[in-house]
Amino acid sequence: MKVIEITDSGYVWHIPVEVVADNRAKYYRDIEAKREQLSDEDATLVYKEEFDFVMKDSYEAIDWFVNNMNFSDVATSAVLVSIPKALTKPGPHAEVSLVESYKDYWRKQNADARLRHEQ
Repeated sequence: MKVIEITDSGYVWHIPVEVVADNRAKYYRDIEAKREQLSDEDATLVYKEEFDFVMKDSYEAIDWFVNNMNFSDVATSAVLVSIPKALTKPGPHAEVSLVESYKDYWRKQNADARLRHEQ
């Protein structure tokens, strides 16, 4: 699976590229369908073309994610892979509370985004 890896201040997040591709494809499908008054079939073709484009183009996936998406767009699929050692707390609820407290800070300007392939 292709993921966008976000690193910031010791946090490491993985965002499935499929989620980004879906977000972008829906956006352009809706824009084209409205502007061109597309049939459902043609709108579906626009969606597929846009989705496939992002899945094949690493730059576009990262660019769309960084410039057009918010935490709420990926909250259910974002995976917190690593947290700074100084913030690691014992107990089963530590990660959940850190995810909640960090969601407003995770896309700082100094965050680094790159594409990875997970197995």
